[in-house]
Amino acid sequence: MSKFDKKLADILAKYGVVAEEQRENILAAAEEEKKSLTEYLIEQKLSTEAGIIGAVAMDMDLPPIDIEKVEIDPEALSLVPEDIARHYQVLPVAKMGNTLTLAVANPLDVLTQDDVNIVTGCDLMPVVSTDVSIKKGIQKAYKTEDAAVSDMDDMVGEMGLDDDDIEVAGDIEESIDVGAALAESGSGSTASSLRAA
Repeated sequence: MSKFDKKLADILAKYGVVAEEQRENILAAAEEEKKSLTEYLIEQKLSTEAGIIGAVAMDMDLPPIDIEKVEIDPEALSLVPEDIARHYQVLPVAKMGNTLTLAVANPLDVLTQDDVNIVTGCDLMPVVSTDVSIKKGIQKAYKTEDAAVSDMDDMVGEMGLDDDDIEVAGDIEESIDVGAALAESGSGSTASSLRAA
């Protein structure tokens, strides 16, 4: 049983999510089934995920997040490799400036947050979720990213091309000045000038 599960049981009892007299029993049962406390409580219908997230968020004075209702920012996702997200059970959600919003199940784990900070080079803003939601979120978010690459590979295969046939376009050195092109054409109609070009 993790230290966080013990702390989580205390938080849930404090906020009435589980009864104080159940605390030791549910910890023992979760350990016996080799599950996190959150997994056990949700599977046994002893609590809802929202109840757990709400209690932890209130106790830690951190914002809660419902990962299922959030669209993950691809830029944020690209900063944390999937293996690191899985290992630390964190999910990058959004990036604004140099601040990365990171869904965490254990806000007390500052070592994990320090490691993610080193990997990303970003300041972190932790938001509270559960290990159950984060696992699902990681699977969905990184699968979507992998699926896009796989879809592109499938399209290339369907076109009968191989890697030798594909050329990546370089930088375009010459840009088109639409205003100058219209002035040169002498046409007063923007639409007809663009159709002609």
